[in-house]
Amino acid sequence: MVSTTSAPPWTTVCPPPALWLPPARRRRRRSQS
Repeated sequence: MVSTTSAPPWTTVCPPPALWLPPARRRRRRSQS
């Protein structure tokens, strides 16, 4: 099942980087401060 026409195969398991990347950066900032 490799339907890369709209999105990569790993998107079916976890959301796109645009969804989990921002929150990850926020968590890092909280840890630093």
